[in-house]
Order: sequence, then structure tokens, then C-alpha cells
Amino acid sequence: MNKFSWASALVILLVLSASTLSTAQTYSVLYSFGNVTGDGISPSGTLARDSAGNLYGTTQSGGTQGVGIIFKLDSSNAETILYNFSLAPDAISPPYGVVRSNSGALYGSANGGRNGTQLGDGSIFKITASGTESVLHSFGNGTDGLNPSGGLIQDSKGNSYGVTVSGGTHGWGTLFKITPAGKETILYNFTLAAANPEGALLLDQHGNLYGTTASGGKYSFGTVYEYSAAGRFHVIYNFCQQAHCPDGSQPIAGLVRDSAGNLYGTTLNGGANLQGTVFKVTPSGTESVLHSFGLAGGDGYLPIAGLVTDGSGNFYGTTLYGGANSAGTIFKIDSAGNESILYSFCAQPSCADGNVTTFGTLIRDGSGNLYGVTEGGGFFQSGVIFKITP
Repeated sequence: MNKFSWASALVILLVLSASTLSTAQTYSVLYSFGNVTGDGISPSGTLARDSAGNLYGTTQSGGTQGVGIIFKLDSSNAETILYNFSLAPDAISPPYGVVRSNSGALYGSANGGRNGTQLGDGSIFKITASGTESVLHSFGNGTDGLNPSGGLIQDSKGNSYGVTVSGGTHGWGTLFKITPAGKETILYNFTLAAANPEGALLLDQHGNLYGTTASGGKYSFGTVYEYSAAGRFHVIYNFCQQAHCPDGSQPIAGLVRDSAGNLYGTTLNGGANLQGTVFKVTPSGTESVLHSFGLAGGDGYLPIAGLVTDGSGNFYGTTLYGGANSAGTIFKIDSAGNESILYSFCAQPSCADGNVTTFGTLIRDGSGNLYGVTEGGGFFQSGVIFKITP
């Protein structure tokens, strides 16, 4: 072997040792957007899945009006456009996907709305199982929040909960509840003690809500908070408690919770390499970093989405950049903080496998398969729906 070959082999060895590369998974593109006239472009957000295996989601653009669609992908990977968004006063360009109720209706947050401009102050929409769409609430009426962020969650009664990144009494965002009939209640107005919530909420079995803010807190770099069923707001953890934020900074995604009440999530920045973290916060407010992104050797960086767990102490998520092809990754973190890169995007010519992950969290089925979307890449460079099989 010549000197160049030895050097190449050494580089490969270092790359493989820096983060564990798992080869047991199979990655596949289920659908590439833009393959028919009027198809959606740039899917974004978290998918919803029904018991038959159908996937539901939204795109930020495309469709007959150019401002996005609601789609269904069936188990044979055939797409149906359920709704084409139109200009305000309709909701437009939904960035966070949808949640699905027990009745089969889909709910989501978007731009536009009756009180907004074309980009708007934001809205909450609903589409019934029969395909009828309505705007349940338009933000920007002077008393509520502006710019809903992170998508929605629902309780067993069909009430939707979410946050706005700005607006409200103090201008730092709101936490809201919307009934199935569209009645809005502002549960909390954020202050500088915890400001600008961006991620999706987490609802536990007792009715307590948990979330993150991207700024505010004691050190101005974000918080993890609880809003109890009794209406009490409490900051559990304030980020960036040390110089250079080794504990992470600016969480912009939602949380997951284990049976012991520990909360897990991601920060966009901070950590040992200043490129984001996966963190754990105990109920008493003790934080630990399970992984700091940006390691040499193909690690991802800048995680903008939250985590999904398999119930066995493993967490899965995506990064916006990094990986073997610098186009983002799908990763796995075990309970001890060991990371595996399950897939590096843009591994195929012209990124036919997708690139540019979104704010959407991965979803997981009963067999352990993971599903998500990318805004870019695909055969038509309009984004993809993907599946990764363990």
C-alpha cells in the first residue's frame, strides 16, 4: 500500500471512530414532491400517522395557489392532495405539519388568517375527514399572540394547545388553548423570565404542559418550563449557566418525557463544540448534556427539531447540517449519551434522498420505523418523505 493509501485509510479510521456509524438501518424515499402539476413543494413539520399507516402533512409552498397543501401518503406511497391553501384570509404556508384527532380531522398552525397580511399574524386551521377546511382562529386581534410556532398538541377532549413566539401582554409570546369550536384562551403571557417560545408543547397524563423558550431566563439564553394543570408557571432550568454555554443554549424545539419525569430535548447552540446539544433535565431542575454536536468525523450539528423516544432509553432526531455529506443527519442517542449516525443526507447524486431537514420531529411506528420530511432534495428538488427501518 503506498503512502497516500495509508493516509486515506487512517482518515477513514478516524472518521469511523469519532462517532458510531450504524449500518443496520435501511433508508428509503417514500415520495418525492413536485412530480405532478400542482404538487406541494418544501414539506415541513411533523407528520401524522393513522392506524392504517397513512401519513399526513403539509408543504410550505406549491399547490394550485402556490402557498402550500395538506397531503396524505397511503401505505402504497401514493399521494393525495387533501387541500390547497389560498391567500389570506385563509391559512397559508404551514411550516409545522399537522396533528390528527380521533375523528380523523387534521389541525395545524400556519401564516395568514383574517387579521393578517398575506404572510399574516398566524392562524389555526382544521380540515375534516371529508376534506372541509376552516380557519378556527386568526391571531393578531390585539389581545392575543402573534406568529404561532412549533405546531399543536391535543388532549383527549380535542382541545389544541400551542405557543406564539411573540405578542401577548408583554410582547414575548403566549401559551394558548383552542377548543374544537375555535374558542381561544390565553393561558399564559411570557415575560423576560422565559421569552419567545418556539417549540411544540408536551402534555403529561396529569394535564401539565412543558416547553422551551429560545431566550429569556436568568442568563438570556432560554429555558425549560412547566405550566401546571392548576395554572402555575414555573421555570425548571435556565440555560447557559457557565461561560460559552457548555450546557447548551437557545432550545427551539419541544421536549419528550420519561416515566421518571425527566425531560429531554435539543438546543440549537452551545455545548462543548458550540453547535448544539441533546440534554436531560430532571424534575428538580438538574441538567446534563447527553451529547454535544459538532464532533469531528461526520457528526451533525445545529439540531433544530426535537426528539422521539423508543421507550427503552434511546432518542432519535435530526440535524440541519453536518454528516458525511454536510447536508444533515438522522441520529440516535442512547441513555448513556452514546451517539450513532443512522443516516447522512445527500448521499445520492443531486441529493435525490433529500436534504435540509425541518422543524418537524421524527415519528415512530410500532415496529420502530422512523418517518420524516426534508424541505429540499428529492428527484425534483422539492423535498421528500422518508422512512428509516431499523
